[in-house]
Amino acid sequence: MPPPPVKEDEALFIVRVAFLREEKLIQLTFEKGKLIEQLMTPNDLKDTGVGGLTDPQRAKLNAWLDPDKVVAPGDPPH
Repeated sequence: MPPPPVKEDEALFIVRVAFLREEKLIQLTFEKGKLIEQLMTPNDLKDTGVGGLTDPQRAKLNAWLDPDKVVAPGDPPH
């Protein structure tokens, strides 16, 4: 049985789906949720090493996880 869905206030990001009937398109909208460290338990932070990151390292991780980050096809990851 799959896990229950995550509530919006407990999500890293939110994807909304809309069907645009006239254009025959599916539109996906991505919204920011919480920061990774806000979603992890103290044990998760410790076990993954996220809790030991410096503030600049944590900021870089959150920037990397940002759903607004634009990645063009064929662009190498930074």
